[in-house]
Amino acid sequence: MSDMQTIILQSAEKIFTKHLTKEMLERAEAGYFPSDLWQKLQESGLLLLGIEEEQGGNGGDLADGFKLMQLAGKYAAPIPIAETLITNWILAEIGLRASGDIRSLSCLFEPDRIVSTEARGHISGMISHVPYGRDAYKVITFMLSEEEPSLVILPVSSARIERNQNLAAEARDTLHFNSVSTQEIERYPIKAVMRERTICIGALARVAMMTGAMERIMDLIIEHVKTRHQFGRPLARQQAIQQHIALLAGELAAAKAALNNAIAAFESGLATKEIALAKIRLNEGAGRFAQVAHQIMAAIGFTHEHSLHHSTRRLWSYRDEFGTEGDWSKIIAKQLKQANKNGLWEYITGQHAPKGDKNERSTIYR
Repeated sequence: MSDMQTIILQSAEKIFTKHLTKEMLERAEAGYFPSDLWQKLQESGLLLLGIEEEQGGNGGDLADGFKLMQLAGKYAAPIPIAETLITNWILAEIGLRASGDIRSLSCLFEPDRIVSTEARGHISGMISHVPYGRDAYKVITFMLSEEEPSLVILPVSSARIERNQNLAAEARDTLHFNSVSTQEIERYPIKAVMRERTICIGALARVAMMTGAMERIMDLIIEHVKTRHQFGRPLARQQAIQQHIALLAGELAAAKAALNNAIAAFESGLATKEIALAKIRLNEGAGRFAQVAHQIMAAIGFTHEHSLHHSTRRLWSYRDEFGTEGDWSKIIAKQLKQANKNGLWEYITGQHAPKGDKNERSTIYR
């Protein structure tokens, strides 16, 4: 971690610590949007990380943004910080300026697209599973046409909002656009790979947030087993509890390794493979992690009064966003089918096979 990243995360942690109380999280689940928290993040410039200053950003690397998402996941921040960063990054790639306003996008693996182009310059369509769609200023999506794919920016004020939420009670709304004038939207031609890149960034964002949630759960568990006594001694001295803690530690270490590997690969290219493997690993590990955590906490961990559920419900929810393990496994299978004789070895190790004809070796595209 660089000195600059340390400073960024320390600043963010101070803001989260001050604003993200248990009472505020409960209010957010009832529909309250923490505007004070969002304003502080805007003023700090944290929503503009990973974007050059000439495009309205505050510099920094994309890795800084993903680490900020990890911290947001740790504090169960009920705000679209990941979605705003993602949309800013995507729009910056096509030359648009960044903004600290709330922007969002669908977090489905196969997002809905605005595909109906009507006469007299109007479009219609639906965008579902939009994080905090009701609070967003604009939403981005993709449009298909016979000529070329396009990225479309639509004002949420023109949509009919169907309110929904995920298991963690975070807003996941459906936006219905009916005969919206093309004068109200922004449309930019893009390459087809832009949509794939957006899904990859979204998946990596959820990997970061799930890792942060695991960190928070681990902190709660460690505090619990040190202070809670049973049969005259702390739970931390019970062998069965120690085995559970070891399992959680292993899952958390694997999550951090998968996240850091995917971030490093992403900074050097698209890294579809690393992101796919990380999302699969976190999706599978999240279920075990939450299950063991609740076993250790026993009855107290299932109560609404305890804060454990704020993190475990996010783990369960994020598994289905920007692709399940099944979705990403299909990507891995597709890439492996393109491999030749030594492709599996090269795919797993990143190295050429020690034997065999050079012409038989394949390079899996990233």
